[in-house]
Amino acid sequence: MDYYIVLGVTPGATLEEIKMAYESNSNSCIGGGGALDELKQELLDRAVKVLSDPKRRRHFDRKRSRDMSQTAGSDFGSSASNNGKVRATFGID
Repeated sequence: MDYYIVLGVTPGATLEEIKMAYESNSNSCIGGGGALDELKQELLDRAVKVLSDPKRRRHFDRKRSRDMSQTAGSDFGSSASNNGKVRATFGID
């Protein structure tokens, strides 16, 4: 899962941008109460937890880079393509 895509920010996003994106996306889950909203909120919570901690973010960035280079030529398509499908499934803009 690409947490940058989940939050709708770029890999160069500042901590402030990450927090703003989290709040904006999280507000769309409020009041829904459905299983899909709960899952979306869990993804958002996990994403902000990783990307707002410098050590976790460095680890995530290394893994993300490695994963992207491994899937670039695979039959599974690009990581961005797969994450786009995930974002569409959960209604994340």
